[in-house]
Amino acid sequence: MKLIKGVYIIYNKTILELLTGKIHSINSYEFKYPKKKNRKISDTDIEYALDMATIVVLASTNNKILTTYFISGSAEKLNSILNLCIGYSKDLAYDEYKISLQNFKNDIETVSQMGLLEKILGNDSGVS
Repeated sequence: MKLIKGVYIIYNKTILELLTGKIHSINSYEFKYPKKKNRKISDTDIEYALDMATIVVLASTNNKILTTYFISGSAEKLNSILNLCIGYSKDLAYDEYKISLQNFKNDIETVSQMGLLEKILGNDSGVS
């Protein structure tokens, strides 16, 4: 419990569709102009939101950087985002970690295709 630094519930339908791949990018028309307006969740909607939502638990062993996470629900692309946030280990340069390095490169590509790489790296100029 001491390692947990944040618990988040993602229930916004547009965000969930981005994370499951139904929407390709944050720059797409479907993401920018969703069919339905997002509404605030009320106390009576909590049970419904928990049924459809993705829950994310972030943890850190040193209180400074993300070191591990847990995801419940369906959000395949969220793994790529969080793996990118955890970062690249110099150990991945060794041959025995070749597959792990390729997986990290794939995560970078996935996040880039979603239009989020610049935002995560802090290079977003706000122009889309």
